[in-house]
Amino acid sequence: MARRLGADPADDSDPRAQAVIAAAPGCVEAALTTWTSTARPQALSKVLDLVMEAMSTLVAPTPVTRPSSRRTTRKGNA
Repeated sequence: MARRLGADPADDSDPRAQAVIAAAPGCVEAALTTWTSTARPQALSKVLDLVMEAMSTLVAPTPVTRPSSRRTTRKGNA
């Protein structure tokens, strides 16, 4: 999961992968709640797909940017 998020799996200080993993049971609960309370039933798999799709837009990988180690100089001060 960490790699899919653009994170280093060995970096214990980055909680993103654990957050996504922890959110999965909540997605199932939301899908089940919707599935059982709707007046027009649809396949549970469709409802779960909708929930997971919503989550996937929130966890789209973002490029990891690190501060540049290159020193910038003013023009004429090389």
